Amino acid sequence: MRQVSALKRALAKCQAEIEQASGRRAEQMAEHWSLQVREVDHRAKNSLQLAASMLLIHGKTTEDVEVRRQLESAATRLTTLARLHAVLHEGAGDNGVALKPWLERVCEGLHMDQTVVICIVAPDEVWPAEVARPVGLFTFEAVTNALKHGFRDGGAGRIDVSLVRNERAYRLEVADDGVGAAGMPCTGLGLTLCQIFAEQLGGVFSIDYDSHDRGFRSGIVFAGPGAQAAGPDPARH
Repeated sequence: MRQVSALKRALAKCQAEIEQASGRRAEQMAEHWSLQVREVDHRAKNSLQLAASMLLIHGKTTEDVEVRRQLESAATRLTTLARLHAVLHEGAGDNGVALKPWLERVCEGLHMDQTVVICIVAPDEVWPAEVARPVGLFTFEAVTNALKHGFRDGGAGRIDVSLVRNERAYRLEVADDGVGAAGMPCTGLGLTLCQIFAEQLGGVFSIDYDSHDRGFRSGIVFAGPGAQAAGPDPARH
């Protein structure tokens, strides 16, 4: 009996040592991959900034005013993407990105004109960075379009950014009470990018306005993290 008891204690000690070693190995692997991800993020940011610089250089060498304007616009967007990329990963924890603070950071750099109020409603949820990224980039583009076109004459107003969930899916929407369809182009780079971000989310992009009234809405219906893409929101039809 003594030998059996001693053998059991030895096996238990061996098992504990194995589990402890496995735990240390897992922690080392997690730390290694975390460092690798941060390195990739850093390189991506630098690549975006380098591309923006190259576009600006090419813009200064062309005599075509329109080409220069387009290159400068593209460079500005790449610089913005680099900044948002850095902001996203600086705020990301082990479990992902806190959604509402991320959207607040996205919009805070846009809120230059105090006569236009930006209000954000979003759930207190943590999402994977690969899902939070297009949500933030869509918000940036849609709010930028609203400020640029909806309030181009400098009038006061409000922009509402909302991310809500119903029984079927999430709906991300940016709505303003600006000049409406009269000032907002229904084509262009901004809306094209919004469509791309919707596709990255596996969602459906839509715009909504009344040609005789103020205000403009753009939004995405999508399934959310870890789910299949949603179909169109029936409330839109």
